[in-house]
Amino acid sequence: MPIVPKARLRRHESFYLFDGNICLRSRGVVFRVFKSLLAEESEVFRDMFAIGVDEEDGQSTYDGVPLIDLDDDPDDLAQMFHFLWKPPLAEPEFGTLCSCIRISTKYLMDNVLAWCLGRLRATVPYDSKHFQTSQTYYQDHPDCAAQVIALARKCDLPQYLPPAFYFLACEESGCAIPVNGPYALSAEDVRRVYLGKRGIQKCWWDFIKRYDDMGLKNLRNSSYEWETASPVILQIRTSVLEAGAQDPMKYWMSKKANSTKTSFDFKKDYAALCEKYGKKLFNDLPFIFDLDRKIKDLPQPARRDANQSA
Repeated sequence: MPIVPKARLRRHESFYLFDGNICLRSRGVVFRVFKSLLAEESEVFRDMFAIGVDEEDGQSTYDGVPLIDLDDDPDDLAQMFHFLWKPPLAEPEFGTLCSCIRISTKYLMDNVLAWCLGRLRATVPYDSKHFQTSQTYYQDHPDCAAQVIALARKCDLPQYLPPAFYFLACEESGCAIPVNGPYALSAEDVRRVYLGKRGIQKCWWDFIKRYDDMGLKNLRNSSYEWETASPVILQIRTSVLEAGAQDPMKYWMSKKANSTKTSFDFKKDYAALCEKYGKKLFNDLPFIFDLDRKIKDLPQPARRDANQSA
């Protein structure tokens, strides 16, 4: 039974427990924890420990207990152990949440994963009803959009990709697009961001055209006098051009809510148009950003061939 020299490794400052009965080594860092807790939460660890027992004669040891090698980020493992030994009583930090999702996905820790995915969806929801909640969070935490993209790629969570790419495409400075570091976007994903900008703008100017057509139609058919109706239509169009081009989804959602309170027929039609284009853009996001079309829980535009490659 090989014994690993202590001088070559660093004990983790928080999770090297003196009475632990298993050591896990990852990138030069050793964790000493309890088999029972890991085996209870993870069938992967349970099978790993069973194999270690069966092949005990050839297993390495460290500080008198069996040693198993892992290839995970030590920080991710530490966050997971903290979650298991000291469950969060409040909202975990976003980085902690991502770490726990990565580890619990890899090691089939279903209970932990279910809790963490629930918190992730509450923080950055991906459905159309709560779309603006995720955009507000990204605006307050711009670095998190790239983290979500990396997490979605690694853990097979494609439903989180469209809102994150939408934020990066609408972010004016471009500072939220990382090109270095652990969450750097690939060249392909950077291409998706800039192509997505074009797709969003195309949808926006199509909306402007429909707005102009609708305004003229309402003037022709309205019982209102030109002097009464035209200032309202022109005022709305000016606000549209000034406020909506950078982030159409935000504009359509806010104007939809505000416009339905008036009895003026044109504003009601305008609210319906905002709602229509908000839904259209949301449904088209996977295609605008050239993402995998098998997006969970997102309706697919009927105009696209389901067998066409992304």
